[in-house]
Amino acid sequence: MKKTIKKTILSILIGLFLVPTFSTTVKADDVSPWYNQGFKEWYLKTYDDSNPTEIFGERYTATQVQWVFYGVISFIMHQANDPSVYKCLIEEGKSISDCADIIKKAAEKLISLRDNSDKYYALNSFTSRPISFVSYINSIKEKLSLVKEAKAQTNGGFGFGAAETVQKLWQMTRNISYFLLVIVVVVFSFMIMFRVKISPQTVITVQSALPKIVFSLILITFSYAIAGLLIDIMYLVIGMIASLITSNGMSGDDVTEFFGALTDQNSIFSLIVTYFFTFSIVSLLSLLSGWAILASPVTGILWVLVIIAALITLFFMFFKILWLLLKTYTLILLQIIIGPLQILIGTIRPNSGGFSKWLKSLAANLAIYPTMGFMFFLSFLFLRGALDNVTLLGIIKINLPENFFPFQIKGDLLGGNAWSPPLTAGEKAVSLLYVFVSFTIITLIPKTADIIKSMIEGKPFGYGTAIGEAVAPAVGTGKMGLQYTATQNEIRYKSIPQGEEVPGGIARTKKLFDMLRAIGQVK
Repeated sequence: MKKTIKKTILSILIGLFLVPTFSTTVKADDVSPWYNQGFKEWYLKTYDDSNPTEIFGERYTATQVQWVFYGVISFIMHQANDPSVYKCLIEEGKSISDCADIIKKAAEKLISLRDNSDKYYALNSFTSRPISFVSYINSIKEKLSLVKEAKAQTNGGFGFGAAETVQKLWQMTRNISYFLLVIVVVVFSFMIMFRVKISPQTVITVQSALPKIVFSLILITFSYAIAGLLIDIMYLVIGMIASLITSNGMSGDDVTEFFGALTDQNSIFSLIVTYFFTFSIVSLLSLLSGWAILASPVTGILWVLVIIAALITLFFMFFKILWLLLKTYTLILLQIIIGPLQILIGTIRPNSGGFSKWLKSLAANLAIYPTMGFMFFLSFLFLRGALDNVTLLGIIKINLPENFFPFQIKGDLLGGNAWSPPLTAGEKAVSLLYVFVSFTIITLIPKTADIIKSMIEGKPFGYGTAIGEAVAPAVGTGKMGLQYTATQNEIRYKSIPQGEEVPGGIARTKKLFDMLRAIGQVK
């Protein structure tokens, strides 16, 4: 029985080994595996015109990628407002007058979002008033008073309560500075008493350093109060800006309302979303108003591409501006905490900074807030001016209420007869010029910190570089699209059999991309 089983197993193994040797060999075509195809093979298979209705992996994946790009564009558009606005504007057979009711409802919804901006606590946290000079002086006065005053409520207020954590950290660095100052004074005193043999210049330096140490001791003690005073001055400057704008009739708000719009009533989120939505509408109306620039198809397409690039840039601007505000808030708190140590180091080593450098740096960071608020006001002001210069078909004047724009900006502030610079956009495109003046101001906001520091420290600053950095993402996106189009054109050109006539459109496009390859714009 065992021998029979062994023979059976041996026969099966021999059969499995010999059967493949009798099978015929079929040579495979020179085709890459499906999971490692070349671009040409993948492209020709995906966009094969002989089977347009067939669905397979390559074609479905390409479609999904295309849907993702469409989804990103629609996501950006829908952040501004309801999709019904864009659906009405894009739908064939409908004019702007047909969409007037939908646009009005969207504008009212956007205005209500701006009015409820105080609900965005995460984005508004850096606009609160964390430190106050008055609160600090009152707390010192309360500690120095011999007889405590009895009060029904002992809380020091929101501003002072929010600064307690920073104040405790500042007290820690202040005490460390006191300890180091004591050591420095003791060392200097022994050097003077025992007449340590050092150079005459060093003797003069040591003796002259003692008054500086006393003065630094005073500055270290009141560095927190000085920081609070600077913050109070920042709010004073914002109040002066609000007073100047409202007193000149540039806003429908009064001083108190405009001051609130520049401080805690508007968040960066509501301002950016409002600007994105308003910029889109005003740009579209300006293009339709400047019908002369659309007379040439090439000119019209170029203007549309420029506006699309501007919208992409605005999307990146939101993150840059948000990062600037958060970074500024963090730097202000850190400068208050390490202020005593920086003042002390400047006393011992004047070249390393000191009180003057600390004060300038803190003032520069605080100046970002009023400057940014004023720049947002200017950007919306020029958008309003662009809308005032829009006339559809030369007769229809677009009038929107003041509350459509933040800061309640009044109309016709920039004058009715706007100046059209030579060789720029033409007489009919003044509204487009105002649109891009507004856009340029927005692109300068992320560089506000560098601009202010350069002004305070007396250093030059390249304003043009700020604009170039702002539009860099849009330029990069445009180059990617240009490279993709060049690759497609090259594939179509090579797919034409030799001897056949090349279509005029493909031939002209190939010449254009050959020129761009010669100057290094595409590969």
